[in-house]
Order: sequence, then structure tokens, then C-alpha cells
Amino acid sequence: MWTALSPIGSNIGGAFFLSHLDTMPHLWYSIKITKEKTMVDQTQPDIAEVQSRNKAINYDKQNTIKLNKVKEIYKDSNGLDNISAHMMNQFNQIMRGSA
Repeated sequence: MWTALSPIGSNIGGAFFLSHLDTMPHLWYSIKITKEKTMVDQTQPDIAEVQSRNKAINYDKQNTIKLNKVKEIYKDSNGLDNISAHMMNQFNQIMRGSA
């Protein structure tokens, strides 16, 4: 078993460090995995909050687009009195929520 480097005894000159290089990758790998796992666990609530906020923004954006399309159809058709079958179909799809 080895301990941290110190300037005392046989560790002088880096001989201790050089003789134990084969165990270092495992140590660094363990530290890296631990840090990555900790960081992911700490950010999980924030990720859900951001995703929820993005969904709400997207929902509002899509509904605004649909509302503006319905207003345009309504205005162009003079209150749905003078409307083509195609435009009436688009209007109905948007109002039913299937568009």
C-alpha cells in the first residue's frame, strides 16, 4: 500500500511516484467517476425545471400561432360568412385542437 508523496525517506526524487504509476490510472478513474456521478445527481432537479419551463414556452408559442391563424381566417372571411371549404376545414381543425 502507498501513501501520498512526501519529501521524507525514499520518496525523495520522485522514486516513489515513478514506482507506483501503474496504480494511478485506477485512482484517477475512481475520482472522475465519483465526481461525474455527484454532478449529475445534483443537477437532476434543475434539468426537470428547465424542461418544464421550455414545454410551457413552446405550448404558449404554438397556441399563439394557432390563435393568430384563426383570427386571420375569421377576419378574411368577414366573420365566417364568406369562407371557402378549405379555410373552414382549417378553422375547424384548429378550434378542435387536431391541427
